Amino acid sequence: MPLYRRRHHRVPVRLFIDQFQGQEQWVGLTFNLGSGGLYLCQRPQPIPGQVGLELELPGLSESIWTKAEVCSVLSHGGFMGVSMAFTAMANGHRSMLQDWVTMARKQLRPYNERRSTLRRLAA
Repeated sequence: MPLYRRRHHRVPVRLFIDQFQGQEQWVGLTFNLGSGGLYLCQRPQPIPGQVGLELELPGLSESIWTKAEVCSVLSHGGFMGVSMAFTAMANGHRSMLQDWVTMARKQLRPYNERRSTLRRLAA
């Protein structure tokens, strides 16, 4: 696996993500998502380098399909955490995802501003 550094902001989100490789299909739970990738928690299993993903994002009427490359795998007790970078996506789906992430980040901004103010006051 190549060394991977995020180039896109991610937002916290809890969504079930369908993963595909050939005839195999399994489900993972994402904990964060950005226009360049995501982080999944799933049951331990052999992880291929490339997988297909189907994302059903809240507020969108159609699913987003993408290919993703596994960047890192961590063990969490009985589960594994898998970081993935998107490698191929239709332009329309990429635009939908970018718009969704931008909207989600705007909704988080007031929360993050309050949190940083509380940190400054506590210091």
